[in-house]
Amino acid sequence: MAGEQGSAVANRGGRANRKEGEDELRGWLMLLATLTASITYAAALNPPGGVWQADDAAKDFVAGYPVLLDKSPWRYYVFYYCNATSFASSVCIIVLLATNFYLSHTSVMVFNVLVALDMASLGAAFVAGSSSSKRFTAFNAGLMVCLVVLFLLWKLKFLMGNDQAGQNPASGGVANLQHGNSAL
Repeated sequence: MAGEQGSAVANRGGRANRKEGEDELRGWLMLLATLTASITYAAALNPPGGVWQADDAAKDFVAGYPVLLDKSPWRYYVFYYCNATSFASSVCIIVLLATNFYLSHTSVMVFNVLVALDMASLGAAFVAGSSSSKRFTAFNAGLMVCLVVLFLLWKLKFLMGNDQAGQNPASGGVANLQHGNSAL
């Protein structure tokens, strides 16, 4: 009887730890998504290189159109679509968190995918809009690739560590929420 009461108390404590871990994860995800949405929104209003200030019929420039679109269309389109993708994924994260989306095994994987898409798109938009020099663009792209590879290696190590410990690696770290650790 005393053992049953002890396990019931421990079980409630485990649920409380999981709830605290979920709340902390929600907080960090909301912070990340809000910050990214703010950055991408500001970048959309003021694109790299600015906008034309006046019409110039001789050069076919229209006031308010992005300078980068006329100077380097491919860079502008990469910036535009990556920035829009990052903004949209940030808004999706915010909406899912605001609707009190339950953090089950599947939903943690959804958040993993959304955060990865969000950060990869933000990085690609940065690379496309950060410089006009091909050398610096290549350097920034190489730096972003290195960061993505390091992140993937860290994530693989994390998943392999869970698999060796007998936990389900597909959970994306939900088991670790019981201990207050986040998987993202």
